[in-house]
Amino acid sequence: YLVADVDNYDEEADSVVMMTVHSAKGLEFPVVFMVGMENGIFPGNSSFQKPHEMEESRRLCYVGITRAKEKLYMTSADIRMVFGRTAAYAPSDFITEISSNLVEHINRRPLGTRQAVQRSGYSNNYNPHSLRNSSTSFESAAQGLNKKLNYFMNTESGKSTTALTELDAVAGRKVRHSKFGVGTIVNAKKENDDVKLTIAFDNMGVKIFLLSMTPLELV
Repeated sequence: YLVADVDNYDEEADSVVMMTVHSAKGLEFPVVFMVGMENGIFPGNSSFQKPHEMEESRRLCYVGITRAKEKLYMTSADIRMVFGRTAAYAPSDFITEISSNLVEHINRRPLGTRQAVQRSGYSNNYNPHSLRNSSTSFESAAQGLNKKLNYFMNTESGKSTTALTELDAVAGRKVRHSKFGVGTIVNAKKENDDVKLTIAFDNMGVKIFLLSMTPLELV
């Protein structure tokens, strides 16, 4: 049995209630924050390849929007950390689909229309786990942050580590995962802008990952 904030919700309490959109069905709040409104998160990346998933995500977004009685905040990040890597995501299409006369932008980067977002380098085939489709400013900022994080982690651990890259992702290569330990790449298959890895770990069996979403080191 999973216990969430909503199970003990007290309307008079001076606190923030965190919940999924699914668990918010049937409830209303004076103020609602919908966070992570970015293509690849909400809607999820697979939704762009599967129209029925996109419609389900759009329906869930509507559920989230209609939970707000007075104010609704929808937030997106220029750059975020995803499984130990920096990634630049496009603002969610669900935000740009809202009529501009209903939206007040309170950040430094107005979203404008869907066309403006697409002109900036984003589109429905945007891969959120790659910086290749992001703007130059996002890319340079993300790369700079990666370098600083790598330097910090290497300094803290006292040893140098090398992240697995697409060129290194070949069958027979030894890698290390922070949770599953050392393993051997059994198969590496190119999938769109990503690589699907099948890895046999010494003590944890065979597991499958996407390279862009999995922090792996060369051994």
